[in-house]
Amino acid sequence: MNIFNCSVPEFYSLRNIPKFTDILQLVGTKVTEITEEFIENVMKVSHLKMMNLQNNQIQRIHHKIQNLTNVDKISLSGNPIHCDCDMTWMIPWLHRVPDDNETNIVDDFKDVKCGNGRFDGLPIYVLSDVNLGCYPKVYVYQLKPWQKGLIGAGVIVILLIMIFGAIAMNRSHEVKFFMFYSLKWDTVPKDDKNEKLQGVEYDAFFCYW
Repeated sequence: MNIFNCSVPEFYSLRNIPKFTDILQLVGTKVTEITEEFIENVMKVSHLKMMNLQNNQIQRIHHKIQNLTNVDKISLSGNPIHCDCDMTWMIPWLHRVPDDNETNIVDDFKDVKCGNGRFDGLPIYVLSDVNLGCYPKVYVYQLKPWQKGLIGAGVIVILLIMIFGAIAMNRSHEVKFFMFYSLKWDTVPKDDKNEKLQGVEYDAFFCYW
């Protein structure tokens, strides 16, 4: 099945590829994307010796093209592939070697090149995630308003406890006086046997008249 120099930018004519097609050639068209739908249609073909997609306007290729186990050879050169983080899967795929022979599935992999920005004209197989500026995604959990408020209140309570604790340590005499005089708490330890203490050094002395 051959389609050459077609001006139609989509795969309308390739929705029903004959099941026993041996060679599929789509060359010199204005097609800009290898879609998932097209790849699924190719999967329905019994066996393809060659799928030639050279010299089109293809910028995007769906990653499912990696699953085409019924295709022996794929040609992709001559397309302005848009190189970004969405196509990093292509780098190892272009290096992939089938088990039953010593050549790449993409027979012209060295000529499959980027067609955008600073990567224009650069072979894709020599790139890496770092070259493209693609790093592992970091997912940041977004707190809900009530969670933020709860955390903020907790922080304030902890700070207040620390502040009052520091004051209590530095003003222990005043704290004991307040506890004894206002709260009626006896801060003087007692001997369990005779309730009398000898040699006790008191923090404060109160005199009533």
